[in-house]
Amino acid sequence: MALFGLFGAKKEKKQIRCKKGRGNTYEIVGEAFYQPSLLALTGGQKEEFGVKQDVQATLQPEPSNPHDANAVAVIIKKKTVGYLSKSDAPVFAAFLKEVGADSALCEGRIVGGWDDRSGNEGHFGVKLSLSWPPKQAS
Repeated sequence: MALFGLFGAKKEKKQIRCKKGRGNTYEIVGEAFYQPSLLALTGGQKEEFGVKQDVQATLQPEPSNPHDANAVAVIIKKKTVGYLSKSDAPVFAAFLKEVGADSALCEGRIVGGWDDRSGNEGHFGVKLSLSWPPKQAS
């Protein structure tokens, strides 16, 4: 008997696409803890106006997160860069469960990260183009 027969069939992961926010942006939280990842993703700080880099972000529930079992991570190119807010994460995780998805793919933008080379710097942030609250994905 094959091992997978002992434990059941492997569950396929399903990812949905977020509906765009039509000019609305959703700001995530916790980016201050992920500045090295954001620096690596953007190639470094820029002078004057900083970075405006369009990205694809995955929203992935983290039920084993030691700080919050309802946490939903924001991941760009396999790097965690922040989280949905503590109040919105359970709503989004419940929505994913309702539509039978494990994660969602969203349009986003990394912003900030400026350095005027005279000691003034700005941190990176991430904004998602996300219709909120979530509605049935297409």
